[in-house]
Amino acid sequence: MNVDIARKVAVGDLLLVRNAFGEDIRVRAVSCLEPTHSNGKKIHDFPVVWICRESAWPNPPEDTTVPWPADEVLEILSSEVTR
Repeated sequence: MNVDIARKVAVGDLLLVRNAFGEDIRVRAVSCLEPTHSNGKKIHDFPVVWICRESAWPNPPEDTTVPWPADEVLEILSSEVTR
């Protein structure tokens, strides 16, 4: 669905994502898009972007970051880097 948007995500981007309850929430990207496989090994069941709460950026504790389904990344609201 929205994997094309997720392909453009850079670390630090402010994102709009949809959660399991259908709510749209603002979060920060902690990674770029991660594929399902790397070096021939399966690492995820589906492509993901690691995220954290907006308030935890720029130094989110590792245990507060979560992999988010790439197809639930709705929009890049702002970017920390120049594209």
